[in-house]
Amino acid sequence: MQDFWHYLNNTEYLLATLLFCAVFLKCTARAAAAEISLRTRILLEFGRVVPLGMIEPAVTKAGELYALGYHEDNAGPFLVTVQRDLTYDHSHKLKLDLYAPQFAPSPLPAVILIHGGGWKYFNKSATSGYARFLASHGFAAVSVDYRLQTEAKWPAQLDDLRTALLWITENNLKLNIDPHHIATLGDSAGGHLAAMLGLTCNDPQGPQIAAVIAYYGVYDMSALLSRDHLARENPINQLLGDASDIEQTARDASPITHVHPGAPPFFLVHGTADSVVPVEQTKALAAALKDAGVPAQTLYVKGADHLLLGLSGPIDPPLVVTDNQVLSFLRRYLWRTTVT
Repeated sequence: MQDFWHYLNNTEYLLATLLFCAVFLKCTARAAAAEISLRTRILLEFGRVVPLGMIEPAVTKAGELYALGYHEDNAGPFLVTVQRDLTYDHSHKLKLDLYAPQFAPSPLPAVILIHGGGWKYFNKSATSGYARFLASHGFAAVSVDYRLQTEAKWPAQLDDLRTALLWITENNLKLNIDPHHIATLGDSAGGHLAAMLGLTCNDPQGPQIAAVIAYYGVYDMSALLSRDHLARENPINQLLGDASDIEQTARDASPITHVHPGAPPFFLVHGTADSVVPVEQTKALAAALKDAGVPAQTLYVKGADHLLLGLSGPIDPPLVVTDNQVLSFLRRYLWRTTVT
């Protein structure tokens, strides 16, 4: 077996891994309910087998399958430039990448992209495909790193994203970004963080989030917290750490706790067959937002598992339709009236 892998270059190894996982997941999608936990575990722990330097190639190769991949058939008219590894927090050595459209009207409306990975895997490269996609449609797309739970427990991740938002607004002229038209977008753990950032930027003197887009995120941590021997393996418990009052910490870390009138508008996307994060998480947050008078648009993708993967057949609507709804939402809430 070692001789076999010896002859594979990094990309071939990655594709072989992706193929194995895709085939295995497709098989287990037809399995009995008792085996669903195995499929869930693979989706949760897939980041373990992807080296950091291979994340962007993985996103590129799987772009047509992954919710936040680059879907070339749906790309916009703008050429895209990339500034990589801009440091926004020197103390923690945290960086971001800026994807910008060439010759688009300025200053640019911006979207902060927050990667998933159970709060413990991946980095900003995981959103590189969607960042390029958004930039091709006239948005500045900012892919950010944050401290993973293996390095720091909650609320370090939210603190990092607030620092990134402040850095972007303070450097808006250099970045050619409109500081009053910034959205946040994330998937899975990143969806949770995108929602938290949007709902807790309440200081009228500080930077604000104008809109939130969250894919299949965790919005009520209390509902998914483990209170038995599974706690050690639950990413939520791992994120919260050894809090003295983990129940209160879970409530404080839940976006649904922070819903309030005047919060930014939300667009929530979730697969109806999600085996990692129950679709009820999105339904509950959408209901809470609407009860508070906050605009909340939802899209439930039929047949889609986590990451909007179609493991048992085509998903409905397809990813390009979801992309178009995301673009319409962003144009509604981010573009100034002078932009056409």
